[in-house]
Amino acid sequence: MPTMSNPRRPRDLVFPLALLVTAASEARAQFPLGKLEGSNPEARMGTAVGSTTLRSGASYALFGAPGANAATGLPNTGTVSVRVLANGTLVSPAPFFLGLSGTATGAAFGARLGGSRDGRIVIGAPRASVAPASNNGVVIVVDASTGRTTSTMHGPSSGEQAGHAVGFVGDVDGNLIDDIVVGAPFGYGVGSCCWTAGGGVHLVDASPGLVTPTATFMGVGVYCPWHCSGAYSESLGHALAALGDVNGNGRLDCLAGSRLLNRTRILEWDPATATLVELRGDTGPASFGTCVVGLEDLSVPPDGVPDYAAGAPDARIVRVLDGATGAVLRSFVGVDNSFGSAIAAIGDQDGRGRGDLLIGAPAALAGMGSAFAFSVETGNLLGIVAGSIPGEALGTAVGAVADWTGDGRPELLIGAPLATIDDPNAPGTPMPNAGRALVVTLDCGARCSVPGCAPTPTSGLVPRFALPRGNASPGHSVFEVAAAELAPGTQALLLLGASALSIPIDLGAIGMPGCALGVDWFLSPAVATGSPIVGASSGQGSARYPLPIPSGIPLGTDLHAQWFVFDLGVPIFPGALSAATKFTVLASPY
Repeated sequence: MPTMSNPRRPRDLVFPLALLVTAASEARAQFPLGKLEGSNPEARMGTAVGSTTLRSGASYALFGAPGANAATGLPNTGTVSVRVLANGTLVSPAPFFLGLSGTATGAAFGARLGGSRDGRIVIGAPRASVAPASNNGVVIVVDASTGRTTSTMHGPSSGEQAGHAVGFVGDVDGNLIDDIVVGAPFGYGVGSCCWTAGGGVHLVDASPGLVTPTATFMGVGVYCPWHCSGAYSESLGHALAALGDVNGNGRLDCLAGSRLLNRTRILEWDPATATLVELRGDTGPASFGTCVVGLEDLSVPPDGVPDYAAGAPDARIVRVLDGATGAVLRSFVGVDNSFGSAIAAIGDQDGRGRGDLLIGAPAALAGMGSAFAFSVETGNLLGIVAGSIPGEALGTAVGAVADWTGDGRPELLIGAPLATIDDPNAPGTPMPNAGRALVVTLDCGARCSVPGCAPTPTSGLVPRFALPRGNASPGHSVFEVAAAELAPGTQALLLLGASALSIPIDLGAIGMPGCALGVDWFLSPAVATGSPIVGASSGQGSARYPLPIPSGIPLGTDLHAQWFVFDLGVPIFPGALSAATKFTVLASPY
């Protein structure tokens, strides 16, 4: 996985009443940047999210809506939208003003997405049919600088649904063009009715033109000699990821999930036999391998081998594993149902030099869904994003796009494909399952007037301010203000005011050296800090305070807030403060 630079911004200077506040950490907060909604009922926008980086350095976010009606008017064809952030709005860069569309009804174009390091996009349409086969699936590669399709692959066999997972794996065959891997989870059945499709993984040289698989690794179909009802399929190819070189032979490897066998498979191209071979398989709890993602070397001390993460949503577990040995380096065991249904590498969000994880739990909050950003280095909870539309399944897809806000950190992409939204052409008319996708940043930017702090006697955890359910907006009945990276099982107070203090108040005199109060405030009731993780350790906690916004509040109203979190056991006046953060009442929650 490519590493990303992480320039640190100069710390804000705060001049309190008596002296300069020192030892304050860089202010961090979570804000929504934008949303993209489905264009028709059942469009399921946000089923897939991804990104690509052009050679120029520009970064594009990708959003799949496999049930969208194409520009040609074909129903349930599927589209892919390409967006950048400009003047606070998600816009289509040239040449993608019309987006990308499938060519056949029901093809599910955009069900899976991937981006490359050289400005290409790979898109799966797993339910497309290309004669003489049926339901064999289609995968296309698009040049993001021109919008033109450069190569196309048709699934070789009927029913395999090639394109159910797609991704760039790097230049495997040495021709200086990054290759792709394609999942075909319903293919390669053999024999009588009691043999089932084991699925498969295609390695494809994505050179220009109509391409065919270079090699295919087939999954296991279990044979039941006495009765067909017990047969089942490995369904290999539901999840794929690039992994890098895990055995030091100079060849790039890939990772495939086998959720029905509760395992992952590390696969490698063997030029001597012109086949894909398995290097190792790692097993886990129920549904392990539902989602997979490659990571950089996280071992301590480093062993030079890339590591990876895999989700097991049936067991609500995400594990980070050593790429060389399969040893478990870290586990996140969720409280919410479906925790681990989707995972993504999101770059270094906490400035510790190692990539972090975004984990989706689409069944959380009675189906509204949630997504959680965690530090892989410490295990700390860095951010929370919660659904606000009943049944929207936020967290079904998660991803990241290279830095749009200038802080050197990627932004988060989160899909909610079952969101019901209003038809923009007929206000008040709901569009069920139109879906939406959100872009969220963990960058505070200019909205934080005073940095957060954690005085020396405390745990050292600086609370992170968050708006988990989007912007404040009139009538936003489930609006919340939250804090992350806390010790669970403590108490937190929300300091909320109408303005920021022109001169922050130094709190050193009351036992909080290096801390400043930056808002004209009143206190919320105390909020108990909890965690989305079972058996959470320090730093994996959060506090969430409901703050419904009245319908009549004027647009443009600024509110200012800080979190004060008690640190039990510290003498005098124990606690830490988040950044003093401004947020504004806007027309839309997202």
